[in-house]
Amino acid sequence: MISAFPGFNDTNTAADVMTEIGASRIEGFDQSAPPYCLQIFGSSHVISPVEGTRVKGEQSQTWTINNRLPVYRQDTVGT
Repeated sequence: MISAFPGFNDTNTAADVMTEIGASRIEGFDQSAPPYCLQIFGSSHVISPVEGTRVKGEQSQTWTINNRLPVYRQDTVGT
């Protein structure tokens, strides 16, 4: 299971993900970089769970990504 992949935890760096899954490159959206609007993330880039991310692997592999959903609590108002 991939534990370094971003979910609701935004403390994983590109280096964390690259090390765990053997990726050679991680890219993200950058509107100011036409024509493909991609930037290569440096190893210290913190991957946010709300940004689109492209991960380039060097070999065929199966990934199991487990993103836990946040637990929402409904408070009773006025009691």
